[in-house]
Amino acid sequence: MHAVSAIIIFFFSIFGLSFIRKRVIKNRKTAKINLEISERDSYLKQPLDNISSFESSEFIFSLTSIPSRFSHLIQVVDSLLNQVMPAKEIHLNLAQSDTSILPETIRSYLESNGVSIFAFDDLGPAKKLIPTLQRTEMPVICVDDDLIYKPTLTYHLMFQHKKYPNNVIASRTHRITKDKNGQINPYAKWKKQYSETDGPSPDLFATSGAGTLFKKEFFHEDVFDMKLYKELAFYCDDLWWYFQAIRNGVVVRRIPGGWPLDFIPGTQEQGLWRTGNKERNEIILQNLLKRYGKPF
Repeated sequence: MHAVSAIIIFFFSIFGLSFIRKRVIKNRKTAKINLEISERDSYLKQPLDNISSFESSEFIFSLTSIPSRFSHLIQVVDSLLNQVMPAKEIHLNLAQSDTSILPETIRSYLESNGVSIFAFDDLGPAKKLIPTLQRTEMPVICVDDDLIYKPTLTYHLMFQHKKYPNNVIASRTHRITKDKNGQINPYAKWKKQYSETDGPSPDLFATSGAGTLFKKEFFHEDVFDMKLYKELAFYCDDLWWYFQAIRNGVVVRRIPGGWPLDFIPGTQEQGLWRTGNKERNEIILQNLLKRYGKPF
């Protein structure tokens, strides 16, 4: 009898403690997720389990990509599919020359998960938004191809859109600053990843790829003039969106809280910032100021 008891105790010590340890780890992970959600969503007027009261699918995800990042598209799209408030559609807009080199395994995965793939002339980063805006009247949530997105992103964007239907809604913003003479400072002197106020305000500048909600009606009609875009702002799409929205009287509202960027490892070597946008931003900002004047 003692031998049997000893065996039972022995097995419990191995398997029972292992089971308890796994449960503790799982509970810790669950508690961490719940804490993250509660901190992030504390300002919401209704809990996440009431999202059915929204028109939860009445928006489109839109993105573009380049061949060096095609291998990461599944990760990005999985995070879009994992949203607690799912999109009605996901549009991937590619340059015509790149569609033929999209690996068939990736294409098949994307299409089997409802991603629509479109081919266009190469508009640079503007492809992630312009073609989709031309196809729909619904809100378009613009994202990048190098980030993993939190599952509550769309809920926050749509929640704010319901409250502020006439504003661009951004998860991440910079603050545009002026010098002592009231002139717009160089881009390098703007307050980056600004979180002190949420707006809506003309001095808030949306960094669109982090997750930004636009509608076609937000923009001046020139936003679709790709000849003008290429002349004034090619590669710096966020500056183009900002000026064409504010020309139409539309300003940015920021989602409350902090939204750190979760980059996919290995995607930044060909990022626009590392391939010239640090210098281009200053040139293009001056192009747009010269063309349209001070935005505020």
